[in-house]
Amino acid sequence: MLACALYAAIGFSRTLLQDAPTLRHTSAAAWRQSDLQALEENRPSPLLPLLPLPKNEILEKLDGVPVFAVQSIDGRVVKTEGPDGQLSHCFYLDVDEALAALRQMLLDTPRARVQLGTMSLGAVFSLSEWRWAGSSGSAATPLSRRGVAELLQSLGSGGEEDTGAVAKHVALETPPPVRIQGCQAELQASASALASSPAPDLVLRRNARMGAIPLFGCDELRLAVAQPDGQVVAARPLFFTRADLRKAWRALEGTAPLTGIRVTDLRTITWQMQADFSFDWQTVLFVAAESSVAFANEVGEADLRS
Repeated sequence: MLACALYAAIGFSRTLLQDAPTLRHTSAAAWRQSDLQALEENRPSPLLPLLPLPKNEILEKLDGVPVFAVQSIDGRVVKTEGPDGQLSHCFYLDVDEALAALRQMLLDTPRARVQLGTMSLGAVFSLSEWRWAGSSGSAATPLSRRGVAELLQSLGSGGEEDTGAVAKHVALETPPPVRIQGCQAELQASASALASSPAPDLVLRRNARMGAIPLFGCDELRLAVAQPDGQVVAARPLFFTRADLRKAWRALEGTAPLTGIRVTDLRTITWQMQADFSFDWQTVLFVAAESSVAFANEVGEADLRS
């Protein structure tokens, strides 16, 4: 059920880059000058100043991004040792890194009955960074987020079913921390830039201990995104890999050189979304890696068939 809910939630992300070449057929320059200019001209002047986003709206933006975890056949996320030496439930943004972790576990413990599970980043981020999953009985709380909360609560029960055959995994009275692992290649490439980030010390310390989650964007890049009411808005995309940023740029701008790439990290941007009054955070769009979206949709389709 969780994978099916995610499959529906990330549908727009899957088609986002695939639809971009259609815009280029009418020339990217023409699209930018007409559609974006019309959006700016028709936008009413705000009666109130720009406001930060509440946590639930930030999580809704993150819900369109899949993350992956090694889990037992009965759906229990396997506990692993993090970079800080502590046991944690690790969720991977890069599906290839998640598959590598799964293969390594099967090599180390051939009898382990484990598989790769898919969940939404919003659900996992709420527990990793805020230890909050909304009200379990609230209709406003997405099903996927409630599902992760219930899943992690059940992990603390221990017992014989707690993936006991897997090495380095123990039964605990309470669930260990949740950790989100960004793409390691992107983290290495952006480490020096992120080290000088103007984020609060608490965010920088957490990045140092748990690992930063890099994001990449460009001031000149906009994507036209259709809203549920049919309205088209100009979104400011943030990508989890530089390759996806370059692909979107080529789809819209052709051979024009991509300059002015900006790098930030997920904890910093979510902190800014709650504290910065000078930017319209409603326009920010988190774009999942195409490979991750493809895998998540395969899982969702398999669940629908089963």
